[in-house]
Amino acid sequence: MERKYRATAEDLKIIERFVKAVCVRHAEEPLVKERWYGAKELADEVNGKVIQFQKVAGFELAPRTRPVSVRIGVVDVGLASITADEFDEDLAVPMLTELSVEEEKSSMSGRFERRRREKKERMRLAGVLADRVIDSKCCDLPFEEASGLQLDWKALPVGLDPSMGCLYPDRSSRKREQVVGMVAAVLSAIPNTTESRPPTVVDFGAGSGHLGLLVGYMRPDVKVVLVERRSGTCGLARDRVQALGRKDRVEVICGCIQEYDGPCDVGIGLHACGALTDMIIDFCTTRNCSFVVCPCCYGQIAGAEGAGVGQLPRSHDGVGGVLSGDEFRTVASLADYSVVDGKDGFEYSQRAEYRIARACMRVVDTDRLINVRDTFGYAVSLSRIVPETCTPKNSIIIGRAKTR
Repeated sequence: MERKYRATAEDLKIIERFVKAVCVRHAEEPLVKERWYGAKELADEVNGKVIQFQKVAGFELAPRTRPVSVRIGVVDVGLASITADEFDEDLAVPMLTELSVEEEKSSMSGRFERRRREKKERMRLAGVLADRVIDSKCCDLPFEEASGLQLDWKALPVGLDPSMGCLYPDRSSRKREQVVGMVAAVLSAIPNTTESRPPTVVDFGAGSGHLGLLVGYMRPDVKVVLVERRSGTCGLARDRVQALGRKDRVEVICGCIQEYDGPCDVGIGLHACGALTDMIIDFCTTRNCSFVVCPCCYGQIAGAEGAGVGQLPRSHDGVGGVLSGDEFRTVASLADYSVVDGKDGFEYSQRAEYRIARACMRVVDTDRLINVRDTFGYAVSLSRIVPETCTPKNSIIIGRAKTR
């Protein structure tokens, strides 16, 4: 049962109390019964109704929040703050469902179990499809063995250390390993300096410059450009560049990849999220420059975020000859793998799932590289960041442009 209801300023105070008082993610958590009745009491003050923010038009949510999902007093996410002016819109207000905590626990448990079964079946199907591509042999690509580059971080300027600010020693060492693994691959792709100008390496999605700054330190003759769209992070990058005394060789540009129109000999990216990997590849191939990218968030290209990457799969005579578009999207959507990250490090929670995810990553990266090879004549190869324990997303895709 639903009706339209216009919230008053007094209602907003009650709702704010309600949101702040209830913060329960799952009904199995301790004190859920107490919080359930507390939520119900507060909800009764708004005519016994629970506000369910699903589609709210006409106002913006507080920063770093999303619509509140309220179901019989179990709140997933709360609003940080909301004013009467912001709330001056009609909202759908469903009646409070009289359901016991035990019934809700049983209902939620059933839903979670169903989702687990569905995910397991999708993983199985994705594994079958990925194996079909890998076994076809039409998609074999050269593999470059990971370099054993070793750095004595104590001998380097402190500003280059990507572990600065890490809370846990284990995570600190992994961040170092990720950056060093990428630097080794990038250095092998940078051309020699000529009399006309030094090579330019452009780090897209550079963050505060961990990768690009170390590349510039290892190759002081190279011009490095850090492209980052977040203004706050750009400020951190500029501070690091100044502290390292590299303003003459390192430039920070605050903007998107589409806004950069300067020189580029090698485009790079560490954990380039979703379609950013494909944007880097497109940027480089249109300018006949090389690229070295460690992709991340593979699943995004299978959804709305991947709308700009074009038809999938890209390699019509490669992966496209083995998988349909829908099959490829299934593989891409299961190529992401989450780990449990904490002060004692992380574990790959399900080894069988990880093996399937790795195979799916390989299919997506293979499709990208075959398209570049066949369309633009690039020399392409796969590599990886080692050790594998530093990140589950350790694939590196490399494309070397034809001689200019």
